[in-house]
Amino acid sequence: MFDNQSREWSSKCESLLVNERFIFNEVILEVAHRFGDELLLWDSWGRMGPPFTPVDEIDAAWLDDIADLLLESDQGDGEAEQRLFEIYESDTGLRPGPQILQASPFGDPPIEVDLQSASISSLTGGSQSIA
Repeated sequence: MFDNQSREWSSKCESLLVNERFIFNEVILEVAHRFGDELLLWDSWGRMGPPFTPVDEIDAAWLDDIADLLLESDQGDGEAEQRLFEIYESDTGLRPGPQILQASPFGDPPIEVDLQSASISSLTGGSQSIA
């Protein structure tokens, strides 16, 4: 079946996908996608945090409320959908702003992307246009 290298890789992937920060970030991505902000799966903004960082009690309670509204909306509750949209529009912890942090699926350093001017700047200081 699996050789040792495959098992090690599989174990690393599983631990990446089964932790509180991953779930936290994924709920935020789900809400953004729901309302038409189709960013990359490795982009982050607002209250999103780096992989494996802890989620504090305040953020956990905040996200529980968001997740409840998301589930109610999925079940056809129009009032929950409207409330979720209102929070999305007003809460900078939930909605992408003019800049996001873009990680690399290839292991390159993260870069800041200015969504309004379509330019990127690496965290080491360089900047380039992507238009």
